[in-house]
Amino acid sequence: GAVYHIGVPGLAFTHAAYSNNGSVTGYNFQLAGASAQTLSGNGWIDSLQINNTPGVSLGGNQTIGKNFALSRGNLTLNTYNLVVSDSAIPGQATLQGGSPTSYVIADGGGFLAQEVPNTGSNVVFPIGTANSYLPATVSLAAGSPYYTLGAGLYDSVYSAYTSSDVPVGAAIA
Repeated sequence: GAVYHIGVPGLAFTHAAYSNNGSVTGYNFQLAGASAQTLSGNGWIDSLQINNTPGVSLGGNQTIGKNFALSRGNLTLNTYNLVVSDSAIPGQATLQGGSPTSYVIADGGGFLAQEVPNTGSNVVFPIGTANSYLPATVSLAAGSPYYTLGAGLYDSVYSAYTSSDVPVGAAIA
């Protein structure tokens, strides 16, 4: 994959689709179209800001290594994953924002993952459906291992799953 260095602070991408199959490094990469946008490909982005009221859809798995900011509009994961984590430098990646008007729609099978420090502090996963903001809050006890955890929404929860997340147990009411 190619490495793209964005040398303009706060570069705003306004076209309908952007494909990232490599790395986007440098300053904040902002998706800020006047109509819905798609971020496709499987890649790495240093910093990403969603600033698009009509919304952005993922068309591939993306990793954000420094900062993911939700300013305006939703990011729809579809079946893909967004990981806000830098495995080489734990604690570097951050997620900012999240509100009833700007969150991650995580009801299509994909998940939002982010670093959760082992400090006992609450970490909010700003997720929901197309119609509802349903944030989840997680904390790890001080001194426990440091983790990157994922959150998504499902229609039903089952008592058992295969290693591929296919439900095989009974539905839990």
